[in-house]
Amino acid sequence: MGLSDTSIHARGAAGGRTDAPRVRLVAIGDELLDGHTRETNGRELIRYLDRLGLRVAELLVVRDSEEELGGLARSRGETPAELTISTGGLGPTLDDRTRGILAQAFGAELVFDEERWARIVERYRALGREPGEESRNQALHPRPGFSLPNGAGTADALGFEERGRLWIALPGVPSEMRHLMEMQVLPLLEKRYGSRSGGRVLSYRTRGLPEALLHERLKPHEDLLRLGEPGFYPHPEGVLFRLRLPPLHQEEEQRRTEEAGRLVRERLGEHLLCESGEDLLSLVSGKLRQRCLTLGLAESCTGGLLALQITDLPGSSEVFRGGLVAYSNAIKSGLLGVPEELLAEAGAVSADCVGQMARGARDLLGCDLALSVSGIAGPGGGTPDKPVGTVWLGLALPGETQVRLLNLPGNREQIRLRAAGRAWLWLYEILTRVVDPPAGQEKNGE
Repeated sequence: MGLSDTSIHARGAAGGRTDAPRVRLVAIGDELLDGHTRETNGRELIRYLDRLGLRVAELLVVRDSEEELGGLARSRGETPAELTISTGGLGPTLDDRTRGILAQAFGAELVFDEERWARIVERYRALGREPGEESRNQALHPRPGFSLPNGAGTADALGFEERGRLWIALPGVPSEMRHLMEMQVLPLLEKRYGSRSGGRVLSYRTRGLPEALLHERLKPHEDLLRLGEPGFYPHPEGVLFRLRLPPLHQEEEQRRTEEAGRLVRERLGEHLLCESGEDLLSLVSGKLRQRCLTLGLAESCTGGLLALQITDLPGSSEVFRGGLVAYSNAIKSGLLGVPEELLAEAGAVSADCVGQMARGARDLLGCDLALSVSGIAGPGGGTPDKPVGTVWLGLALPGETQVRLLNLPGNREQIRLRAAGRAWLWLYEILTRVVDPPAGQEKNGE
């Protein structure tokens, strides 16, 4: 018996709870299916709904058309969704048809709201613009049905209901979707369905094992399946393994938590990075804070990706001094002190180059540690000796420099993401094992 695939993807029954509605998410937009825009709202909506203990049964992406969206809205199916939340299709342009399609599917009339139109006009004028005639569509609200005012934009959320089925349509702009979920939708859903415990989720961040090998190392699976619902979530730096426990009394929850931790530790050994599930950048930042260290970066093939990732963390200014994208050899030589003869002989993708890049960044930025990366992300540029995916990492520490060679698979984007993930993992391992704080400073309890 293996771990269930339904634990990995957002489909299947809603956690076995008969008192919870079957929930479906729908992302609407031709641009999502034509490859122009990446669908990101679904992931955030799942997290919002998890606050109320509402599990998502399915996530669909459809075109904003009568054939696709209208057919879905009218369909009851074998296991109809009692709650559907959609994003997209509520804008003022010709390709935004969701409002009319849903109204027709639910037998609702669209009524023009003068008060809402006045607020739309006011919002446009505050930006120094006048709304076009097509923007009047955003003042159309369903009857029967309801609307939820959008304080972050011009597209209100719309609600359609029929015989126990509720469909809430949200705008696709992420900031507006978040505002409406926080201010309007979650309170409405809590009032309608209540807030129930979804069960404690145990998280284990791993390293050095791809998903398939992690799956094998966790055998026999029956022990884990008896404790809860497992799931695997691959990331560039490693796989996150989660075990969702059902709602339990405190004593039984504690027993299962301890048993799960024991099994995972025994079976994964050194491949278990931490039991908190905390993301790797937070772990790195925490270690830097504990050891009173500052970090600098010198990036070539990753083009500033590492700097972007660490500055996404609130409070990163406490540990991150700055970074340099040394993409050309002239910058590597002129600013980071990589000798031109070294570049000519060994090349920019070499141990000596990343070592000097790290040392140069440490001197230039005045930081305690500096991490460097240089590689061949492709699709071109590879050679028999240095194929695409060859990446060197360098780390300048107090008193020494370390380097590491990576051979990474994938396309250009995947190689860059994997290089960044492996760089952070390497730094975390070194911070955990090797680095001491600057002389005269405490380790803050370590």
